[in-house]
Amino acid sequence: MTDACIAKFPPIAEMIYLKTFALSVLVSLNSHRRNKMEPAVAMGPLRYELESLEQARYVFKESDPRIAMHMFLRCFNSFNHYSMVAYPVGMHFDYFHRGKESLENKVLFCLNPNFARGFGRGGCLVGSSYVYGLLDW
Repeated sequence: MTDACIAKFPPIAEMIYLKTFALSVLVSLNSHRRNKMEPAVAMGPLRYELESLEQARYVFKESDPRIAMHMFLRCFNSFNHYSMVAYPVGMHFDYFHRGKESLENKVLFCLNPNFARGFGRGGCLVGSSYVYGLLDW
């Protein structure tokens, strides 16, 4: 995802930012689970994602305050890959480049059905629009 998309499209910036919250929730959940002598969850993805988050936090602290948040999102985003999905995804095997596991994040967009006739996931709750999923991983 380009830096221009982060700056121009708020849903993209929010998608990136919300992934950092998901990391915090999972870290807290794992702390709670360890206290109850239960196994932690998503340890592989968390290891890689938390490294990315720490680097983004460093960039935030070192940046001009006027653009620090954009720099944070830009840095965290640089560790992800993106796919646009036009159809429901069924049983499949994910491939992580160089074995780097990731938390998959998704935002769905409803587009006018004339946008690309015959393509799209369907299932929009408002009207007959097509739904496209933007995934990061």
